[in-house]
Amino acid sequence: MRKSMRNKVFFFMFLSVFGGLPVQIYADDTAIAEKYFQWAQKAVDEGRWGPALIGLERALDFAECSSDISYLFAAALLHENQSRVAAFTAAKLAVETDKWRYYSREQGLLLQAELEIRLHRFQSALSTLKEVATGAEEALVRLLAYKGLEDWSGFTTNASVALEKYPRDVRIARILLETKPPSSLSEVYRSLIEKIFKRLPALLEVDPELAYIATPFITDFDEARRLVAAYRAVNEPAPASIAAALNLGVVDGETAIEELFRAGTFDKNLALSVWSLLRDNDSREQMRQNLLSYSGLITEDNDRDDCIETQVKYEDGRITEFSHDGDFDGVFDTVVSFENGTPIRARVKDIQVIWEQYPAVLDILVNGLRYVFKPNDFFFTPLKLNSIVGVLYPETTQTVLAERALITEALFIERDSSEFIGAVERIEIENGIPIRAREFLDERIVSETTFSAGKPVSEIIDLDLDGIMETKRVF
Repeated sequence: MRKSMRNKVFFFMFLSVFGGLPVQIYADDTAIAEKYFQWAQKAVDEGRWGPALIGLERALDFAECSSDISYLFAAALLHENQSRVAAFTAAKLAVETDKWRYYSREQGLLLQAELEIRLHRFQSALSTLKEVATGAEEALVRLLAYKGLEDWSGFTTNASVALEKYPRDVRIARILLETKPPSSLSEVYRSLIEKIFKRLPALLEVDPELAYIATPFITDFDEARRLVAAYRAVNEPAPASIAAALNLGVVDGETAIEELFRAGTFDKNLALSVWSLLRDNDSREQMRQNLLSYSGLITEDNDRDDCIETQVKYEDGRITEFSHDGDFDGVFDTVVSFENGTPIRARVKDIQVIWEQYPAVLDILVNGLRYVFKPNDFFFTPLKLNSIVGVLYPETTQTVLAERALITEALFIERDSSEFIGAVERIEIENGIPIRAREFLDERIVSETTFSAGKPVSEIIDLDLDGIMETKRVF
């Protein structure tokens, strides 16, 4: 069936006539917003974050009359590991709307700054914090911002103040213990760590994991070993504690390997640490064999914000999928599927890639256009395959696809026909310039356009689909 010719033309709808009208909020809107918020807040209080998020999405129509809705929506997105960009937008909207009843503008600003930290917008977070009164939460976010900027002068100065003001806040102590400053700050940093060690017994009651996190700073081997052993004796050991326990002789290699593989998910850097600490060939061979038959996930969370940046899925020791969050928004923007250990297809943001034989590309789909390439002629290598402990492990190369390169290298480009429903238009390319376009409907040519110097010259078309291209158009 032929489409209307109107579909050939782009219509631009100008709504500026409405743009200048003031937004009016009715009492009914406020009442509806209140009902939505109360329901969502109750769900959150009961731990039902998923249903709360669904309800808050519907409530966003009333966000203009309630900052609480946008704030809680941002918090729910963050809790459910949804898009951090969407959460940041919601938190910022809550602050800009500035109509609070249950939460406050300060809480909104703190959430906005926290999301800026997670998005690695560290300088923006510091700017946001200028409007926030000093407090433990503000000090915590400020420390993370200076750490992200690697502004060690600002970091140590604020850490010193925070340790004095909030001596029982384990979060501040944990940030300091998990940070590796440059060696030039070793003396200054040691004085901060000593303050934490004086308070460690009290802090351990709140956060027992500090026992193994603190071990790199403890020079007394027996004391470090005692702390880790005591932690493991009364707590379910966190996977992150395995390396410290192995290093201090609290567990042997066999136990460390068993604990590492127990959950079916482990951190890449932790695995490498365990591997480097194994003291005998039998343990190393055991770990290698475990990896060669491993089914599960290997992950990376290099900024330790509890949101995975890279995830690699294995089945029987072979990679089946690689996922990477390159912009730290909490959503994987690159997902590569593997077959027999080789990449076969990928989604890179809005681009779909199919390889003929990696890294040679068969075709690429972007913005409704399908670019098809000559065999073994166009290459895209978003991953390099390295080896860790005898198994392949992919890492991103940060390679990007430029639209101009696609046009230049394509054999032809396909898109849906604008003339016939169900037809496909194929534009043949030579040295990056269109030379001919044909439209196919059920494998039958229904139109053909000729080009000169990359511009359409004329088109013959079968308007009534009788098999004869009787109509000619001249451009």
